[in-house]
Amino acid sequence: MMMFNLSLYSKLQLHTYVFVNDVPIKCFNLSTDTVKPTYLWNFGDKHTSDEFEPVHVYMDPGRYDVTLTVTNENLCSDDYVFSYVEVEPAGQVIFPNVFKPNPNGPSGGRYNPGADNNEIFFPGVFDQVSEYELVIYNRWGEMIFISRDVNIGWDGYIKDKLAEQGVYIWKVKVKYANGKVENLAGDITLLR
Repeated sequence: MMMFNLSLYSKLQLHTYVFVNDVPIKCFNLSTDTVKPTYLWNFGDKHTSDEFEPVHVYMDPGRYDVTLTVTNENLCSDDYVFSYVEVEPAGQVIFPNVFKPNPNGPSGGRYNPGADNNEIFFPGVFDQVSEYELVIYNRWGEMIFISRDVNIGWDGYIKDKLAEQGVYIWKVKVKYANGKVENLAGDITLLR
């Protein structure tokens, strides 16, 4: 007899709501009493994994059951279904309020969607964005950074030199695929 359990964890939230193309969920495998097991995770969105404890990013909104199938060396298997993960559509841009750039030099600001990276200032949710502009200003109101690519954030460098620790102002103009336009502003604290 196999005994196991399944837990999901989103770094943003500790419940079953996640957002499209956001921080990945982490699946914890608590299976026991299995000799030479194999694992098959089915995330309900046509993606699977054979890792022991995979991470997964949902790309489409919907309600998904996550299934873990554990099979032992005698080809006996058992399933556990986690019902359900509610994936909300994107349609908002969310920014952190603090980041700590890599002190080893500029990176160009490119990051991987869904990555847990506190070295680059970038939006947490960006799917469904058709137009985007991010501008960073120093405390004197001087523009020090601009990006029109949602996949490129600010790496904390100004002309290849690490910016001073402090508070910076950001402004974003974003247009979503549904035609909605937002002008957002806020501040970001750069730590060194």
